[in-house]
Amino acid sequence: MSFRYFLALRSLSLIGFFLLLSTQDVMADESVVARVGGIPITTYELKRQVSRILPLNSSYHGGVSREKLEEIKEKALRELIEQGMKVRYALDNEITVSSEELEARLQPVWEKFPTPALLAEALEGESVSALRASVYRGLIAKKAEEIAIAQQVSVQEEEVMAFYQANSHRFFRPRMFRASQIFIKVDPRLTLEQKLPFLEKAKNLSERGKSGEDFYNLAYYNSEDDKRFVGGDLGYFHEGQLIADIERAILQMKPGEISGPVESIYGYHVLKLVEIKDPVQLSYEEKKDDIRRDLERQRYETLYSDWITSLQETCKVEMIEAVDVARPGVGGQIEKSTHPL
Repeated sequence: MSFRYFLALRSLSLIGFFLLLSTQDVMADESVVARVGGIPITTYELKRQVSRILPLNSSYHGGVSREKLEEIKEKALRELIEQGMKVRYALDNEITVSSEELEARLQPVWEKFPTPALLAEALEGESVSALRASVYRGLIAKKAEEIAIAQQVSVQEEEVMAFYQANSHRFFRPRMFRASQIFIKVDPRLTLEQKLPFLEKAKNLSERGKSGEDFYNLAYYNSEDDKRFVGGDLGYFHEGQLIADIERAILQMKPGEISGPVESIYGYHVLKLVEIKDPVQLSYEEKKDDIRRDLERQRYETLYSDWITSLQETCKVEMIEAVDVARPGVGGQIEKSTHPL
């Protein structure tokens, strides 16, 4: 493919180009795995979608089982079918994407693969025109969702206030505690006799604190955890956030009190309760933004579900052929895609 032809492809009219790829080029390509309302899903798109879903972690580099890959492939195909329904909706409702939007999405590809040869190698058999059509379908599907759903989600101030008033009992900050500790680490495998020196150390530090020595300094020089650098300060927490042994001890203390050694599976803790904050009713101003977001999310999910259901009722899905999206490497591993998208 000449570079002049490559540039010509970039300047095609979007709607004419998209329709051309839907009805002619892709049909001749024999790479279509399904059609949704006449919108093609290609093997290249399916492989790309699988590549996006594959977990990018050690298990991915270490190989993916054939069974897991089939699950991912089915998920990818479902997502592309849903995208195809959105594209069909966009065409039926004359929703378009501008050439500027398409070029902005493709610009990183042109920059990364500046010559036809480099681009052709990265595309792994897919034509530039098919790539552009695929990207266009993704953009127009997103635009259709924005128009059909996102722009319809609106929550009025009165609804937010009504929800707050009906659920005010849910908007409380629970009782809060602030405490500090001196931690003496103990190997849980030790016997009771072997633990005695650690217990004696914790007792001694507790007595020194109770006798008036600065707890901050005692923690800084004796505690065996990272909190020592802030004088053992555990910060604020509410019931249920600390390990049970420590919480039980703190709940029996008054601000300013220092405990004797409290044993946990990690060792011994000498605790100082610094402050207790009573439960507080959170105001409407404090919670209204969170409430609005939750109501908008719920409304979006409902509208989206209804929209997809209606599209499923009107869009014919035609499965054409199965495709093996795995490109086995050594030992059955899945090779990482070098595709530009």
